[in-house]
Amino acid sequence: QGPAAVLTALGVDAQSSLEALASTPRYVRVTRKGRGKVTLASLQAELTDAVCRGGGRRGSEGCGTTVTNTPFDDFFALPSQAPVGALPSFAQRQIVGLDLASGLAVRVLLQDLAPAPAPCAVLDLCCAPGGKLQYIAECLAEGSPHPGTRTVTGVDVSAERLGHCAARVRQSGLCNVRLIRGDGTCFNAPAPDTNEFSRGSVHVSCLRKKVAV
Repeated sequence: QGPAAVLTALGVDAQSSLEALASTPRYVRVTRKGRGKVTLASLQAELTDAVCRGGGRRGSEGCGTTVTNTPFDDFFALPSQAPVGALPSFAQRQIVGLDLASGLAVRVLLQDLAPAPAPCAVLDLCCAPGGKLQYIAECLAEGSPHPGTRTVTGVDVSAERLGHCAARVRQSGLCNVRLIRGDGTCFNAPAPDTNEFSRGSVHVSCLRKKVAV
């Protein structure tokens, strides 16, 4: 069954829901590689050029080129059909795709955490594909002379999905990430150095599978 059939079965107006989904902005996050380089104006110029060249997603030629600010200074909103993959800043890993809700989850998770350089450890269960994991790692390392003492441990039961996380970590040059293949329902490895985790995150899909934290 397709999305429309599922929505109809749930008693939801499928057409209006899918239309609303089609107009939902695409959010991008500025990574530590892009700080001081990626701005609203620079993204606007990149998107305009990409759309004019017709690169990227099907239908992107009519997507518009308006980039807007968000409540978070490291996130920008692009049109729903924006060809993010065709943007130079994306190719240079200065921006990554991450929805605003995930960004909020990370910020709430880390609020009131002891500031750098105090050591801390965060646990991220069901960490793949790694968008929040990378954001957590970058936030922990910011301002710390010894990023390796402020760590995030990512756990996922899928070796393939964990491989995607590993590639993301390598590409971003992060040194405060530990990846472990394991089942979140029985994961009990201690945090590095501190032995106890300061914070824990679990993906909602794992909650549906009754993963215990």
